[in-house]
Amino acid sequence: MHGLGYDVVSDDFKVVALSEGKRITCVYMYSVRKGLWEKLENSPYDHSLSDLASGVLVNGALHWLACTTFEYSTAIAAFDLSADKFLEIMKEYGVKEFWTKFEIIEPSLDDSLSTLLCSITDDDDVLLEVDEEWVVYNLKENWRKDQLIDVNPVTYEALTFVDSLVSP
Repeated sequence: MHGLGYDVVSDDFKVVALSEGKRITCVYMYSVRKGLWEKLENSPYDHSLSDLASGVLVNGALHWLACTTFEYSTAIAAFDLSADKFLEIMKEYGVKEFWTKFEIIEPSLDDSLSTLLCSITDDDDVLLEVDEEWVVYNLKENWRKDQLIDVNPVTYEALTFVDSLVSP
């Protein structure tokens, strides 16, 4: 996994590379200004969920989908480019009204490996990928609707694109 971002504090472009080892994720960072790679403190997260994903840059931090190592629950890992370390994202971003925690209680989805793709409506509908099929699930009323779309993982890929290398 990798990510490219601009650090406004040091006026530097940085590349962060994460390398999965046995039970640890090593963190390496390349500084364009210094022209060298550094090994940083290991990540406190299990990044195997986002295998080859590119980090998403938001508010000066690169973000990946990950798992906490102590509970093995899904989390968003955020690497602060100015501090050169991972943040405790709920403490750093803290505004609770921006966070939504939900539970899927549909019995047919319980044992499936599902990926949340996006929230579709204000009526609690979410789009999930379940066993290579797309499913609309209503969180409030607990119903699902299978979508007739073939989503073989070989046929699509999402990439992050930024129109400029200059930070806004």
